Amino acid sequence: MQILHYKQKYNKPIVLALGFFDSLHIGHLEIIQQTIKKAQKHNARPALFTFSNNPSAVLSTLGVVGGASKKAPNNKAPVQNQPYKLVNTFNERIAILKKMGLEVIIAAEFSKELLTTTRECFLKNLLQNFNIVGLVCGTDFKFGLKGLGNCEFLQEQLGELVSVVNLVKYGDKKASSSCIRDYLIAGDIQSVNAKLICKYSISGQVVKGYSIGRELGFPTANIVPCFDKHVIKQGVYATSTRIGDSDQTYLSISNVGGRPTFNDKEQKIETYLLDYKGAELYGKNITITFLQRLRDVQSFDSKSSLAVQIEKDIKKVLELDKNI
Repeated sequence: MQILHYKQKYNKPIVLALGFFDSLHIGHLEIIQQTIKKAQKHNARPALFTFSNNPSAVLSTLGVVGGASKKAPNNKAPVQNQPYKLVNTFNERIAILKKMGLEVIIAAEFSKELLTTTRECFLKNLLQNFNIVGLVCGTDFKFGLKGLGNCEFLQEQLGELVSVVNLVKYGDKKASSSCIRDYLIAGDIQSVNAKLICKYSISGQVVKGYSIGRELGFPTANIVPCFDKHVIKQGVYATSTRIGDSDQTYLSISNVGGRPTFNDKEQKIETYLLDYKGAELYGKNITITFLQRLRDVQSFDSKSSLAVQIEKDIKKVLELDKNI
């Protein structure tokens, strides 16, 4: 896979999927599949456009989030705009897209300059820099200054080169990143996973903790998520964990949030790998995939009470594993 900047020159023919793709959900699946199919038809390379940073973080510095001012409840007064987090970080997207068969990623850094680029100028840059033999986008795709660029504009300019994919619904809701973030806030991991192309996961480097889990007989691997990652609601989850680039996964239990039993409010993720017997994981990268929510984070009277609850959690995860 090649990762190119959108102002970089590239002469090989490509079919390009257009969008942000801050989460790779079922609404994007048809776009990606059509891109690959169309590329095969034209003897071209399947490519995808995405942003390498978080556009919401840029928009928040300009007083907007998602292009709209954010109001306080009851419209009493404006509140400080908070950027939303990413369901899939840039690196996570790259890994998933590579597995799906995309061969070229055109990455742009979202900026004030790009935000104020007209639809005509944006399209001209793409056509001048890349040998585009086909475009694929969703019906709700917008681009350029004030979002005036859309699929109708692309079809007017490029005709049959453009393929438009209809919106995908999950139940009565449109499959969207904002919908998935709502489910993450609620801790509804099953709905999140039903909408994503790949199950929701969090990656990070294992850091040293206080070794309390080890004292209890349940040594944990602790990670601090990427600052831009949308972390699921605090709680205890059934998970599976992969170490580095290994294909092997371990059934695991993850605690997301603080540790009220020990008056520790630091937000991190502690994961106990049920069958792992290997070397220390400190400094290694792990990927934790979330499967099911078990319970809320709780405060216990003693370490022994916590240990008893962890044993109950393990039994529940083992039972769940039979049906996952």
